[in-house]
Amino acid sequence: MDPRAKGLLLLLIGLGLFAPSSYVTFLQIREYKLNKYVDSRFELKREDLIPSQETLVLGQRLVFEIEPIPNQVDEWGDARARVKVLINGKDYSVHSPISLRAHDDMGYLGWFIIGKVVDHETRQEFVAIVQLVSDDPFEPAWRTLTVDASGTVKEDRFGFDERAEPRLRTVLARGASPMELGFYSQVLVTWPSYGYPFTFPWGSGVIGLGLSGWGLALVLFHKPPPPDGQSQRPA
Repeated sequence: MDPRAKGLLLLLIGLGLFAPSSYVTFLQIREYKLNKYVDSRFELKREDLIPSQETLVLGQRLVFEIEPIPNQVDEWGDARARVKVLINGKDYSVHSPISLRAHDDMGYLGWFIIGKVVDHETRQEFVAIVQLVSDDPFEPAWRTLTVDASGTVKEDRFGFDERAEPRLRTVLARGASPMELGFYSQVLVTWPSYGYPFTFPWGSGVIGLGLSGWGLALVLFHKPPPPDGQSQRPA
């Protein structure tokens, strides 16, 4: 094969490996930096409250009640239930049921949590109540309630594709999710193969970069042989 043609082939193969590998590596780096950022800024302390018992958290009176739905189970065989949420005597309940995990001491975890959030950047503390309101594996959604020290309640609803901004959404949704959550992608929480990420994207990226460099060198620096019947002039 002509060296220039070989170089073009190597260049194409190398770029075909390097382009997707570098993109996934970029996603990994972005997720890693976001995780470092939120870990340093936010601290979520789960409150193990007793159902139907009023508890004071940051001076706010919180009550939640779990009402099992008769003869209703989810796809894993766990019972379904409704959650009633009272904040300072006012009802903030939603009609979306949750699953009660029979194998969990606090069976509502993974679908509903109450916690205290410390924001180290703004030096504020507030109560967060998070509920998974759609457990569709393809379109999960959450409802969060945040209560500051003055008793002001803010509600936020968002779906899977809306979880990244503001950053607090992902932090809270992770506490009430049946699966691991990243911010913009799942590249750091999903392992599609045993070799990931060493074979792809890291290994394939290095190989692709090497093949691209080799191919480019052949294309740019290979001197074609002189035409038949002619000899190169000695240096």
